[in-house]
Amino acid sequence: HLVYCEVILKDIFLHLKDNRTIICRKSLIDLMKDLGDEENFFQPHRSYLVNMDHVQRVTKTELILTGDITIPLSRNKASQAMEVFMNHSFHALLSQEVHSNDVL
Repeated sequence: HLVYCEVILKDIFLHLKDNRTIICRKSLIDLMKDLGDEENFFQPHRSYLVNMDHVQRVTKTELILTGDITIPLSRNKASQAMEVFMNHSFHALLSQEVHSNDVL
């Protein structure tokens, strides 16, 4: 399960939920194409791609992920990040509510 990706030089470091890191050599654009229309991913900075399922908070300068991982947030993406975070949180909450009603 992918938490976030980080570009360092020409390598992409795929940081996984189980604390493993996989290194691959491709562009972030190609990785985003591989992910397809996956709505869970947001690019907060030119060197990062983040799975919104793991975002706990958004500040003016960074995203805080599960495990207190901080990801830089470019100034021109701050308002978009907040909007994406709010929408994602709202949909996740609705999804949980629907599933909890199924159990009852």
